[in-house]
Amino acid sequence: MFVKARRFKCIYINVPRAFLERFDKSIQGHYPSRSEAIRRGMGLILREVQGYEGQREADPETSPWPSAPSWRVAQ
Repeated sequence: MFVKARRFKCIYINVPRAFLERFDKSIQGHYPSRSEAIRRGMGLILREVQGYEGQREADPETSPWPSAPSWRVAQ
């Protein structure tokens, strides 16, 4: 039986409670979830550190870049 690979991988991290509380307050109204805010942050790091911007994959199943969101991030 063939099982299609999941697009997302679950990760677990340990952070200080106060850091997480401050993070959650900071993203309220800007991102629909903590996971989405973290994905966006990871994308920023990839672009900044590795110049990943020019390496987007055409296949949305393998691309690390989320598709265009249906919500807007406040500027």
